[in-house]
Amino acid sequence: MADETVEAGSEPKPTVKGFEYLEEWSYSCSLMIYFAYHGARFSVLSSSEADRLPQGYDLSLSIEGKILLELETLSFGTPTEEKAGKIDELQYKLAGLASAVCFPLIREIAPHNPLPEPRTLEEELYPPTYVLQIITKGDKLTSQKIDYQSPERYPPVSEQQLREIALGIETPVYHPSNVVLISRIQSLVWKVKVDGEMMICKVSMHPFFGPTLANELGVYQKIRQLGDELKLPKLKGIRSLNDTIILLSTKLTAHTIFIGVVKSHTGIIAVLLSYIPHKHHSLGMILDYTKAGRLPETEASTAMRTKWAEQIKHSVTRLHELGILWCDVKTDNVLIDNEGDAVVLDFGGGNTVGWVDQDKYGTLEGDLLGLEKIMAALREE
Repeated sequence: MADETVEAGSEPKPTVKGFEYLEEWSYSCSLMIYFAYHGARFSVLSSSEADRLPQGYDLSLSIEGKILLELETLSFGTPTEEKAGKIDELQYKLAGLASAVCFPLIREIAPHNPLPEPRTLEEELYPPTYVLQIITKGDKLTSQKIDYQSPERYPPVSEQQLREIALGIETPVYHPSNVVLISRIQSLVWKVKVDGEMMICKVSMHPFFGPTLANELGVYQKIRQLGDELKLPKLKGIRSLNDTIILLSTKLTAHTIFIGVVKSHTGIIAVLLSYIPHKHHSLGMILDYTKAGRLPETEASTAMRTKWAEQIKHSVTRLHELGILWCDVKTDNVLIDNEGDAVVLDFGGGNTVGWVDQDKYGTLEGDLLGLEKIMAALREE
């Protein structure tokens, strides 16, 4: 999700950084919206929990409650692109309301002068942080500062899990203060420099990140068996900061994959992959832009599409031979590097609506279904 600045009136308002639903397994009636302003982070809670609402509070009649209940309804049933679009629309509607009503309090609490832009991953991940709550009083939405500690519903990847995944392979350890931010690519993805080497940093604060990262680590270990046949991630190191561990991976090449562990009582919250020089963000972007006339057809000629199709099929076939599922099969998880080769990315186990049917997700059949959709996209000119 890209950063978005919500405007209300003539003065710029806080920047939306993300959303988190506080109940397990579904979008429900408690939503945390994350904002940034003057270098500080503001978590704005809209809640359905009775102990966080005034006695006798009727959520269904409140301004925020009507949106939350609609989001809860959309969480049931089979995910669809239409539902995903509606959920995104409602989230930003609530974010706009929250931004407007919270801004006076945010401006009062935040540093009077904007803090310098974060230069390192350490500064980016740990800014001054405050929690606010929005509730309806009468016919108006209001905000207040609260004390709130997010529950640890999903334990991070443990040291023991990492040992089992990494099989004792030694990995260098770095400090996040040495991860220098160069530019933001997406809301949770940065281009960074580490020890003079350009890399991509993927950070996730989502509660599902622990098992997702464990999936990726397991895949990296198995990919070692591929030798020089494929362009796939290899692990370089893990970075730690007090109670935070950050996993590093070197350039997406076919070289030996190194996986390691670091001593910590908490877990891992981010991955670093070596930067692959490229012109465009993803294969999906190339195909969309050439179809819309925003890129010349020479950026995706018939010969190039044929080559990419063969490379992607070969990569997926070899992964399957190792017992590895891609899972999040889509053109946005394929990168075309400066050599014109297709690189398969992202083995965390996610699933994007519209690519793999929900009942086939996490299966060989699902991977092949998504792969055929990629092939169809490449055939369409």
